[in-house]
Amino acid sequence: MRKAIVLLGALVALSACSGGDDAGPEPVDLTVEYPCGFGFYASNEDQTTGMLLTYRDFDGAWAGNVARSGQIEAAWDAQLQYGTDLFANWCDDVLEPNEPTPEVDTTWAITGEIEVVELPAAGVCGTATAQLHDVVAMGPADQMLELGELTITNPSWGCFAG
Repeated sequence: MRKAIVLLGALVALSACSGGDDAGPEPVDLTVEYPCGFGFYASNEDQTTGMLLTYRDFDGAWAGNVARSGQIEAAWDAQLQYGTDLFANWCDDVLEPNEPTPEVDTTWAITGEIEVVELPAAGVCGTATAQLHDVVAMGPADQMLELGELTITNPSWGCFAG
């Protein structure tokens, strides 16, 4: 009987630590890419989960000086966001009445490695492609979501609204 109580206590403790609702959202297919700017942006179809990788050195990116490989967090602002209409009015400088606006509920930090395999010439708007490796998102309560390997394209790298 004593062994059963100890075993039951261990099972309760393990189930409490197993994640449950605190484990975070399930992985989502980031299949919709959003062009514009100096970065790589994608979401699911419903725009409820979005990945935003923005190159920090705007002047360097404009001059064609982009770190081609390394840790994402070294040169990029990288987030996984959860909310609604996350890419509403994306790269749009005119907000029309009754258009949705992005609402971010939660932001997770992204780490991993990036390899920029394609960039347009300096000062030219064009296609950029990055391969992301060992991508992990960390939630505000230390939740972890492994996104793994991703390839993402921005067909309008260096283009901006206006």
